[in-house]
This record gives sequence, structure tokens and C-alpha cells, in this order.
Amino acid sequence: MVLSNRGLKALQDVNLEKEILEIGIPVDKRCIHTGKDSITYQSYGKFGEVIYSLSRGLLNKKW
Repeated sequence: MVLSNRGLKALQDVNLEKEILEIGIPVDKRCIHTGKDSITYQSYGKFGEVIYSLSRGLLNKKW
């Protein structure tokens, strides 16, 4: 599961952003396999912007 800015805003509104980000892994780009042994990368946003990868299992254990 991934968390983007829109989800972060919702978590901020209910004071859960910090707690959830503690278990998130920041990801700044995706890997695109364009052919045999050929890989390119595409950023998720402008310089420095990330989305957060979250484990559903860890989220379920939180509550």
C-alpha cells in the first residue's frame, strides 16, 4: 500500500501522520522495465517528493 500527499493530509487532520510515517518507507521513483535487461526510472513528483510504502500487516497491528 502506498501513501501520497492526499493521504498524509487526511492523517494530519486526525493527528496520525507521525505515527504512520514511522512505519512507512519513502519511495521517490518507480522502476520501469522497458525491455530485456533495460530499466529506466520515473520520479513520483518534483525533486524531493516521495510517496510512502506501507505494510498492510503493520497497519492492521496498529489498531
